Amino acid sequence: MSSLVESLRQLRRVNADAVLTIAHNRPWTRAVVDDRSTSAACGLLAAGLAPGDRVAIHLTNGIDVVVAYYACFKAGLIAVPIDTRLRAPEIDYILRHSAARAYIGQLEVFADADAASRHIALRYLIGDNARPQRSFSELVATHGDDALLPAVPIDAPAILLYPSDMTVRPKGVTHTHGSLQAEQCQKLFGVPLLEG
Repeated sequence: MSSLVESLRQLRRVNADAVLTIAHNRPWTRAVVDDRSTSAACGLLAAGLAPGDRVAIHLTNGIDVVVAYYACFKAGLIAVPIDTRLRAPEIDYILRHSAARAYIGQLEVFADADAASRHIALRYLIGDNARPQRSFSELVATHGDDALLPAVPIDAPAILLYPSDMTVRPKGVTHTHGSLQAEQCQKLFGVPLLEG
């Protein structure tokens, strides 16, 4: 079984210009998603993250969420999705319980995450006026090189999921790169299952 990262690379080798996904009424090719996620992965590692570190992803649907997940997968980081409907107390719990070392968010949902994420040094925002936080767009725009990325085993943790129903304090459910190949897991976090 190949990882999601290797599946994307295989698809690119077959047809780099084929559309992988459509976001904001724009087609995104396999090559563009692969390049952008490689750049973001290299940037996250260069910022001081290491394989196994957790990265909170607090984004609405769009190309950036796909790029952010693949960046984490390529860098050996563990993605921690945060439902955009959650409020500050729930966000704070997830960030602290997961021990997230980085946060990737969107200006539209950042108000509830701002105070909860202040203890996190690496905060990246998407959208205009991302300052004083770092810009995820700038991270993606830097040059990345697959040779700088670690080898990530198929049984390495890839994602830590917290259920949206926060009536009890969930401990989170970890999926590996291998388990994410299952279609059911794909539906949980919105990244499309890659098929030829």
